[in-house]
Amino acid sequence: TTATPVVTRTPGTLTLTMAASPGGQGALTLINAQRAHHHASRTVASSAATEATAHGALLVLGALLKHAGPFMRPRFREACDAAVALREHRSREIRVAVAELLPRLAQYCPEIFSRSYLAITTQHLLKTARSSPPELRDASYEAIGRLALAVRRHLVPSLPDLVDVICGHLAAAGGNNNNNNGGFVQSLATTAAT
Repeated sequence: TTATPVVTRTPGTLTLTMAASPGGQGALTLINAQRAHHHASRTVASSAATEATAHGALLVLGALLKHAGPFMRPRFREACDAAVALREHRSREIRVAVAELLPRLAQYCPEIFSRSYLAITTQHLLKTARSSPPELRDASYEAIGRLALAVRRHLVPSLPDLVDVICGHLAAAGGNNNNNNGGFVQSLATTAAT
C-alpha cells in the first residue's frame, strides 16, 4: 500500500496527513512539520530503516518541500543529503522516489542545489537513464527534464552527455517516441535556450 501525503495549513502549524491510497488500509497519522522532518531525517539516516519507512521518509520530505514554505530552508542540505544517500538503494520503488524528489529539491533552492548537488545528481540520473529497467529509466528521463527546468543554465556543462543519452535512447527506440519522454527533450531545449 502506498501513502499519499496531504498537507493542511492552520495559523502557526502545518499538519501532514499520510493517508493510505484508495483501496488501502486507510489509517491516518497526523504529524506537525517539525516532527515530520525529524522523523524523516532519522529514518533516512538509519541503516536499519525498512524499505517502507525509507520510502515514507522520502514522501514526507517531498510534501514538506511543496507545502512548508521557508520551513525547509535551514533543512535543505539535510534533505538533499538524504535523497543522495538513497539514490542507489536496492529497492526500485525507493530509487524512483529519489528520482522524483531530486528535481523538487533543485526547484526549491536552485543555486544551492546547483553548487553542491547538481553534479552528483546529473551523473546518477544519466547512469540510471542509460542502464535501468523501463520504470526507473522513464522516471530518470522525467527527472532530468524537471531538473533542467529548475536549474537551467547550470546544466549547460552537462548538455553533451544529456544529448548523448537522448540520441542513444531514440536510436534504441528506432525513432519511435513511445516512451513519453517529450518533456525531457522540451526541458533540454529550454535549458539550451537559457
